[in-house]
Amino acid sequence: MKIYNCFSQKLAGFLLINGFPLIGLKSDLKKTGKNVYLFSDSIQLREAIKKYK
Repeated sequence: MKIYNCFSQKLAGFLLINGFPLIGLKSDLKKTGKNVYLFSDSIQLREAIKKYK
């Protein structure tokens, strides 16, 4: 299973509202205090991200 790393809290919220389940959450090693939201990568997820942008 491919994982999509989302670095934006707003985008993660958008994906969650649109029915994409959060697989995990981890701390960003480069930016102190930031989180990385993990989603299962799919064509539908990529289309939702294009819609968001």
